[in-house]
Parts: sequence; C-alpha cells; structure tokens
Amino acid sequence: FFFLMIRRPPRSTQSRSSAASDVYKRQVSTQSTWGSFISLKKYKKNWNCASIMAILNIQPEFGWVLITAAAICLECFAIGMIFPGGARRKYFTKEFLSSHYGLEHQKEFGTELENGGYPDMGSGRYAQSLTYKAWVEFNKAQRVHQNFIEVITIIIALLVLCGIRHPVFATAFGVVFFVGRLFYLSYLSDKGASSILRMLGALLTMISVLALFGGTISAGIEITQVK
Repeated sequence: FFFLMIRRPPRSTQSRSSAASDVYKRQVSTQSTWGSFISLKKYKKNWNCASIMAILNIQPEFGWVLITAAAICLECFAIGMIFPGGARRKYFTKEFLSSHYGLEHQKEFGTELENGGYPDMGSGRYAQSLTYKAWVEFNKAQRVHQNFIEVITIIIALLVLCGIRHPVFATAFGVVFFVGRLFYLSYLSDKGASSILRMLGALLTMISVLALFGGTISAGIEITQVK
C-alpha cells in the first residue's frame, strides 16, 4: 500500500535507448525505495518524520488536516460536557431523585442515589418523573450531542483519507463541518428543529460529508493510477 502511494516524476517522450535507460533507472529507484522501507522497518528507532512523509507521499499541508480533525473531536467532547451534562445537573438533582426513587433505590441496592440521573438517557424511568418542559429540554440537549456522535466517525475518516491527496480541500470542508455543528446548537432554542440556524447547520454538515466523500474517491483513484 505504501509503495503504491509513491509518486513517479513526470517525463517527456524519449527515444528507445533513453526509454530503456529510464526503465533501468526506475527499477533501481524501485529497489532503492523498497530497500529504504525495509531498512526503516528493521530500524524502527531511527524513524523520523521526513522519512515517513517520503514513503507515504504526505504533503506538509496534511498537518492542517490533523489539526482540524482534533478540533472537531474537541468540539464534540465540549458539546457533550456543556449541554447534556448541564441538563443532567439541572434536572436530575439529588433532591429530585431521592424524593421519587430514594427509598426504592435504598431497598434494592442499599445505597443513596447520586445526582445526574445515570443511566437514564432521557427516556428511562427517572425521566418519566420530569415535567413535560424539563423532559423536552433534557432530550433536546441529548439529541444535539447524539446527532454529533452519529456523524463524527464518518467525518473524521473521510477528512483524513481525503487529506492524504487533497489536504487543503479536506481542511476547508473540515472547517465548514466545525462551523455547521455550532449552528446546529440552535436546536436547543424554543424553535427547535424549525430554527433557521439549525437547518443551516444540518445543511453544512451534509455538504461537508458529501464533499469529503467525493474527495476521498478522487484520492483513491489518483493512488490507483500511480505506476
């Protein structure tokens, strides 16, 4: 796989003798490259960034792809901590849980209930005792984060794979995705799914996924054409 990703330098049309010489040079170059790879594999301790980048044909701009991917992961983590986590602290307090389920929990487990309402994800037994408004707000916070989780594996995979050949393109649509997820948070407002910003966030998410999917296909085709 690594060998296929080695880019061959372009060359102009040559005579038979020069073409034969070129074939010989390519054979030597191939043997030298493969030998370098074996050497790197044998002496792992001596690996460095430049050697790995040469073998994988990774462009320096790929670093921005990794930074963007890390930023998206951090965004998902922060949204989960702030919104669903905040809703748990607000609605599933120790007083609320103890007043409804404290005696039952003590009887079954011999311990006191802790705040947070775990393992209830919004449709469990604890949530049934919430008011309708509190139940809707808690589940909207859960849904904002869950929607992010549903797509983050796809976007990170496509971002990295597309970035191998098209790092600038991949980074650009990674940023579009990042911004789109911020807009999607407007789902927490009273307008909910009908919010214009929420719909814009969903649209940017879809555009990013489709663009990176196309870029990954393009990268794969380019790699298969390398001789």
